[in-house]
Amino acid sequence: MRTHPFSLLFGQNSTAPPRSPPRTAAAAQAEAGLGCPTFLLRTAQTGGERRHNRQQSTARHQGRMWAYTVGFTVLPHVGGFLGWFINRKETPVWYEKLKKPSWCPPRKMFPVAWTVLYTGMGYASYLIWNDLGGCSSKAIVPLGLYGAQLALNWAWPPFFFGARNLKMALIDILCLDSLAIGTVCSWYRINKVAALLMLPYLGWLAMATCLTIRIWKDNPEQKAGKSE
Repeated sequence: MRTHPFSLLFGQNSTAPPRSPPRTAAAAQAEAGLGCPTFLLRTAQTGGERRHNRQQSTARHQGRMWAYTVGFTVLPHVGGFLGWFINRKETPVWYEKLKKPSWCPPRKMFPVAWTVLYTGMGYASYLIWNDLGGCSSKAIVPLGLYGAQLALNWAWPPFFFGARNLKMALIDILCLDSLAIGTVCSWYRINKVAALLMLPYLGWLAMATCLTIRIWKDNPEQKAGKSE
């Protein structure tokens, strides 16, 4: 034990305080709580919270994508249903009196066919929207063509059944054919599955166009529009 210099001068027997040994890295970690079970527990809790947050984020993202899928798929049905609902009283009376070709499909087949076609068309539009990253600048032309042809599709029943204007219905469906073909061509470069889903729609439009032309030609008294 060392004797302090002042103890010799004043006659006091005091000693210098002992020096503390240097701290090692392990000791510093021990004081900070590192390497102890408490730190491991906090680390495990933090990792669990992160996994939980990731799972919640993934679930929310999947929920939004399901909502978008359903929304795009149901959208075409909205206009189709409204067109049928508004003109439902005209169809069984006026339409049955028209002169139609022998290959005209039965009236009961139309709702079934359009349900299938609208569903495929709507889901195909979701695929395009998803591949293009939503409503981005790249989606203006593909989805713009789709929206335009869908509007003409919805406009055909009011022209044909509501106004009984066969000429306007024919003009409408001819424009619709052009936009539908343009839509499929623009989609093929983006998503081939979406383009293939539209092929039955194009086939049905071809039949509907031919049917509209025949009805327009075979019923000249109805060309001027709705009569009393």
